Parts: sequence; C-alpha cells; structure tokens
Amino acid sequence: MSDPRPQNPRLQPSAGYFDVALGVDEEADLLPQDAPGMVIGGRYVLKSILGVGGTGHVWRAEQTQPVQREVAVKIIGAGLVTGPVVTRFNRECQVLARLEHPNIAAIFDAGELADGRPYFVMEIVSGQPITQWCAEHQIPVKGRVEIFLQACLAVQHAHHKGILHRDLKPSNVMVTEVNGKPVVKVIDFGIAKALAGDLDAGPDVTVRGMVLGTPRYMSPEQAGLTGQDVDTRSDVYALGVLLYELLTGSTPVTEGEEKHTSLSDLLQRVRHTETELPSRRLLHRAPQAQRLARELCGELDWILLRALQKDREQRYPTAIALAEELQRHLRQEPVLAGPPSTTYRVKKWIVRHRHAALSTAAVFGALSAGVATTWWALDLAEMQRQEAARQKASAMNEAHLAQQVSSQLSDLLGGARKHVEAGMNTQILRNLADEVAAGMPRFATLPKTAAPLAKQLAELYTTLQEPARALPWYRRHWELLKETDGPQAKTTLDALYTLGWRSISSNQNAAAVVFLEQAMQGYQTHPEPAHRWMANYARKELARALSRLGRHEQALKAMTLALQQQNPNKPAQVATWLQEYADILRAANKDEEAATVLHRALALLPEDEAHASQRTNTLHALATTSRLREHYDEALAASAERVAIVERTQGSSHPQLIHALISHATLACKCPGCPGGEAAARRALALAQAAGHESLLADAWITLSETLRMSERYAESEQAVRDGIAAVNRTHAERWRVLELHRRLGDLLTSRSEFKEALKEYQTAAADWFNAPTVGRAREKEELIFGSFIKFWERAAKAASPLADAQQLEEWRRKYAAWKAERTPPATITGLP
Repeated sequence: MSDPRPQNPRLQPSAGYFDVALGVDEEADLLPQDAPGMVIGGRYVLKSILGVGGTGHVWRAEQTQPVQREVAVKIIGAGLVTGPVVTRFNRECQVLARLEHPNIAAIFDAGELADGRPYFVMEIVSGQPITQWCAEHQIPVKGRVEIFLQACLAVQHAHHKGILHRDLKPSNVMVTEVNGKPVVKVIDFGIAKALAGDLDAGPDVTVRGMVLGTPRYMSPEQAGLTGQDVDTRSDVYALGVLLYELLTGSTPVTEGEEKHTSLSDLLQRVRHTETELPSRRLLHRAPQAQRLARELCGELDWILLRALQKDREQRYPTAIALAEELQRHLRQEPVLAGPPSTTYRVKKWIVRHRHAALSTAAVFGALSAGVATTWWALDLAEMQRQEAARQKASAMNEAHLAQQVSSQLSDLLGGARKHVEAGMNTQILRNLADEVAAGMPRFATLPKTAAPLAKQLAELYTTLQEPARALPWYRRHWELLKETDGPQAKTTLDALYTLGWRSISSNQNAAAVVFLEQAMQGYQTHPEPAHRWMANYARKELARALSRLGRHEQALKAMTLALQQQNPNKPAQVATWLQEYADILRAANKDEEAATVLHRALALLPEDEAHASQRTNTLHALATTSRLREHYDEALAASAERVAIVERTQGSSHPQLIHALISHATLACKCPGCPGGEAAARRALALAQAAGHESLLADAWITLSETLRMSERYAESEQAVRDGIAAVNRTHAERWRVLELHRRLGDLLTSRSEFKEALKEYQTAAADWFNAPTVGRAREKEELIFGSFIKFWERAAKAASPLADAQQLEEWRRKYAAWKAERTPPATITGLP
C-alpha cells in the first residue's frame, strides 16, 4: 500500500506547506526575493526554502529570541501584496491564531516586511504526508486507522471553532515523530472558510483561475463550485477520501483520471460517479493483496462508503462521528454503518468474547440433539436480546452525543461572553448556536437528555444578546422538566420562574404575568416548606411585568408585599429590590417617591468593592430619576460617582467604563447646557478606539455627535457622524450599527432642510434595516427608522420641498402601525396548561 504519486523536487512534499500545481512562468513569478541569512522581524533568520506555492513561499528559519528554535516563516509572494491573495493570506493567519490543538500546526507570530509583504511564523513540521509515512514504515491497517484518528480530532477542533479546512489531502496531513511515536499535524489553512462572522470574507476568490481545493479530495457539493452549499460535512467527505487512499493506495477518483481529464469532466465525476468498494479497489490495483482486501471487506468498506456518500445527509454528520465509528471498529464493537442483522451482531460478540463463546459452543454441541426442537424459541429470544442491546447501545450513543453537544455549548458560551465583553462581532457564534439548535430534534425522545441542553441553548442566546431566540428554549426547558420531574417539582418551578422573568426581558409581559402567577402559586403550595420562600421572588418579578403592562396599582401592591416579606438580614438584596421598586414607582409617574426609595437603597449598600457593581446600578437609576425631576445637579453628581466607581474597581480600559461615560454624556445632553457631555463622549470614544471595542465604537460616535448637536455645533456634529460611519465600516461590527449612523446623519440633514441628501441616508439605512443581523439592537432602536421617515416627509411637506410626497408619508405611517401591531403581545396567552 505505497503512495504511488510522483514527487516534484521543486515543491518539497515533506514540508507539506503547499501542494499547488503551477506552470513554469507562474512558478518563476513566485520565486522568493529574499535570501538565506535575511533577518525577518528582528529575530527570524531565514535558512532554506521548505516549499513554494500559489500565494508565496515557506522558509525554514531559526528564531533567535526570546527562545532559540526552528520555525517556518510563510511570506507572501512578490507582486501579490494587493487583491484577493493578500486577503486570503491574512485570513489564514487569523484562522491559525484561533486553532489550538496538538494535531494542528501552531502559529507563533506575524508581521510585515519593509516592502509591505505580510508574513507569519508557525510551528515547523518536519515530517511526511500521512500516506507516504505509513507506506515507508509499512504500517498495518489497524495502525493506519489509529493514526488517521488524530486527523479526525484536529478537523473536529477546527469545526468546533467555526473553521472549514476545505483542502484536506495527504500533503496537508503530515506525520512527524515525537518520542518515537507518530503525531499527525494538519497544516495549510490557506483556503479555509469561516462559517460566518468576522473571518467570513464573503464570496471566495481564486488565484489565477484555480479551483479552490484539490478536485480528487473535494466533496460533491464543493465540486459544484457555487460555494453556497458547503459545510462541515464537506471536510468529512475529504477525510473519507484520505482514509480511502491511506488504505488502498489510491483515491476514489484516481490521480490518472485527474491528470488526463478536463476539469469540468473531473468535477462531474466527483459529483456523480459512485465510489468503488475499497476492498475491491485493492484487488483491482494489486491482485496479490487478497489478505489486505479481506481486512477492508465488511466494516471498513461500510464505514468508508458512508463517509463518501454523495448525499451529505447520508454521511457521518461530524468528524468526531467518523472517528467514533472507527474506534468502534477497532474495539470490535458493532459499527453504525454495518447491517443491523442478528448474525452480524452475534458474530461481533463472539469475537469480543472468544473464550466464553468456545465454551458455550461445546455445551451446545453436547446438548444439540435434545434442544433442536426448541431452537426457534432460543433464536427468537436471542433476537430480542440483541434488539434490546441495540437499543441500549443507541441510547448510549445518544447520551455520548449529548455530552459532546453540552461540551460544545459550554465552549460557545465562554466564547460568547468574551466576544460580547470585547465588543466583537458574534455572528459566527450565533450561527454555531443555530446549528446546535437545528440538531435538537434528535433528542426528542430523550427528555432527560434534552432538558439541560435546552437550558444551555437559552443561556447561550441570551449571552449573544438574542432574547427572542432564547425565549423558546427557556420554555422548552420548562416543558421538558414538567415531563421528567413533574409540574410541581422544584426544578420545574424554577424553570417556569426563569421563563417568566426572561419573558419580561423580551417584552413579552402578558405571557410573563401568566408564567409568574403559575410559578408563585406552585411555590406557595410546594410540599417542601423550605422551597416556599421562592414565591416571594416570583411575586417581585410579577410586579415588574404588571408595571410594564401599565397595571401600576397592581404592580405597586405586589411589590410592596414582596418587600414586606423580604429578609431584612440581607441588606444588599433588599437594596436591589428597592431599586426595582423605584423603577415601578417611576413608571407610575411617582418620581419623588422613587428618588426617596433609591436613597434608601444606597444607604443600605456598603461603599466597598464587593458591592461596587450594585451601587453603580443604583446610582444610574438615581441619575435617571433625578433628571426626570429636573434636579440636574443631583443627576449629574450621581452619574459622575458611577463613572468614578467603575474606573476605580474595573480599570480605565474596561467596557463598563465606556458604557458609564456614554450614559453620562447622554444624560448631560438632557440637562441645560450639556455640562461635561462632550468631554465624557470624547473620552468614551478614545477608550473604545484603544480597546478595539467594535460594538461601543458606534455608540461613542453617536454620543459625541449628539453632544455637539446639543451645543448647536451642527457642522461638527455632522462630521462626527460621517467619521463614525467611516470608522465603524472598517470594523466587523454588526451592520445595524452602521445603518443607525446613516439614519442619524439623515436626521441632521433633515433638520437643515437638506432633503435630497437626507433621503439618500434614510434609504441607505432602510435598505437592510430589518434584514441585516440585529444582534444587540434594542427594540426601541428598531423603531427609530419609522420616526425618521415620518418626520422627514412631514418637514418636506411643510417646507414645500419638491420631494414632498403625501403618499410616502401615509405609507410610512401605515408601516409603523403594522410594526407596532406585530410586536404588541396579546392580552392573554392561549395554549398554556
């Protein structure tokens, strides 16, 4: 089973960093302008070329500081510093920076040469392609499968991070030896694709008309060239091709076919030609290989044919699923791709329990005459036992899959928290969450398994600032617990309580009232007295929901009762409830009483770091309430104290400080003269720029523009919005943030009666206003587009502008009414138990 492919001495395959077929002229264009001995980045001394490829060249280099070691330096080719190639080159660097796995070559450093060419430094892989290494070391079938499993784990890690490799083949799956043991290293993510998000570069671009990927290893959907229907199962297919070659010495579509067939015909074969059985291919290539063919015949044939299904729905769904199937084969357990016959499963049992099976056979031989007439009954019993075992194994597989999904959700939740805090685009994480959600029906018959996964999904969507997506999973979690634990179980009531207060966060206040009333009643009648205290928490949240519905007297009554029953020995908790009580009072236009309550809350909170966050929340509420009472000095003082506490406890670069400064500037704009507003806004902007906080950057530009507008510096205000559009467009922030800046620019232009230019800005904003991802956009911000258009058409009519259009004015009023009707929750919720 040797690797018969001819080797090009110019492109060192042992380096494995490139495997690109180039013409003579193309190759000459890519020859390096650098030379041995040249120092890159002040600490990497170039030694010799490891490989040349479509985007540049890789050097073996010596790192001199801070540690001495051999590294590989990838430098983009001369003449390729502009255009799509440099985009893909830089994206490869970003991809590698996200992947940390022992079977993936690591990236160490990156930079730019004096002539503007980018480079990056990575782990050097001094090995051979997996097929070549196994052939030279004469590795048996079992050993090859064991080595191949490392590649599956590496690919699964990349998929877990949202990265598709798209060019898996022997030269990109290298084997090196560490302490005498083979270690796989997956390399060359040059045409890798992010599922979405900040690494998604949009439509793929080719180099000199090349197909992205190597045709023999492409999946049928990748060979379709549209790029619109490629997901993680495409890499699973490529892994199947790699294993096929590792075990048979050739790919399903052979190298000869690739060389002597036009590209269009070759891609057609990839899409439509059925794969020959691996065991049969072995005999066709080498008739003397009967022993090896027998090893492949059966389970390995089945596994490979499933991995290489043309219909991706029939393939293994993930790389780890393929790895687990191969591990079942190695452990002599039934494989999922095998026929579900009793004979096959009994045979696997005999192989695993050979001694017991021989003893049983001897006993059966002695008794065969006496039991022949009852064999049919024994056979039926055996079939029933095997079916029970199959169901148990299936349940175990589902449980194991659930553990994997749970682990993935935990990782995604951790990543989401970091992304949101750093202000990074979370689109790729949301897409991954959507993929997990789409796979949840597989656990439909396993409520105990599905319940914790539903809760994890809900928490993930909440962290991703997607409350509307989170809410159905909070409800699903409650429904599953009702089924498994019973409607009166503490766990079920806790889930119902959570569903209730989360419904408030999603503005589903009528539904929240129903849920919270049920939860309160359930807690009050719970057989365990120790759990009844939770009824008061449900009552407090019920008060909030009633307040949001405008039922102020009921809300105040419920909140007063909740406070009376609260434990006075927990002053910090009482302070939190007082703050929420103040919110209810303020909603009922009882601002004076709300201010008094907030002062009580502050008096209960110690001025220490442990209570700093709670104190800043209360100060923010006091600032808002004081402003409504037109006590501007008190409002600004409370806001300034909040800023000082955040800076003291969180530091000068924390996102909470940017939030606090933006809030202070916004508050100042509502006070006469906007005192201190511009200074706070400019500081918030400087901090957002320094921290690279993409989400808050747009808010900071908007706030600065508003402070300048309130100071009647209209030209500066307009320039701030234009600068903000340019700055945010250079980031990966959600599209709606840029659209909001365009809308605000339209408002500024409308106020100066520059109707033609204003209409352009409004139309730009409206084009994607409801279509672009709106992660993190509050409901009230979605509403703003209607007010802007309505005010625009009204002012244009009043000014007798040629652009005035009464029909457009009525159309936008109609759209606004329809939007409000769609988002107004019903007074009662039907379909609830």
